Amino acid sequence: MRLFTKYYAMFSIYTAMSFGTFNMLMDYAVLENTGNGHALVYLTGVPSILYFLFYHAIKAREMYKAKGTIWSKEESAYYTAKGKFDWRTLVLILIRQFNGAAQIFLSFLMTYTSQ
Repeated sequence: MRLFTKYYAMFSIYTAMSFGTFNMLMDYAVLENTGNGHALVYLTGVPSILYFLFYHAIKAREMYKAKGTIWSKEESAYYTAKGKFDWRTLVLILIRQFNGAAQIFLSFLMTYTSQ
């Protein structure tokens, strides 16, 4: 699988820093019990979306400078080396998004159904 092969180390470092910082901030917000601390739990999907957008915007800009295009089929993770669409990658991405939505829904249920 060619997913993030060239930038794997940097992607891993950015991911670890992002999730580590996010978990620390969420822990602080909920434990401090400020007036709206529990309301911050619903924002759990926002950092993931922002991270995705910023990462791909930066990589698109770098690729545009290097090759004159923001996307190429040859370097895309959605296509195999033979040029066929890789359904497995799409399914993995959709499962990840469903997991994020399910986490937000479950935190909503736990907050409003707990005493």
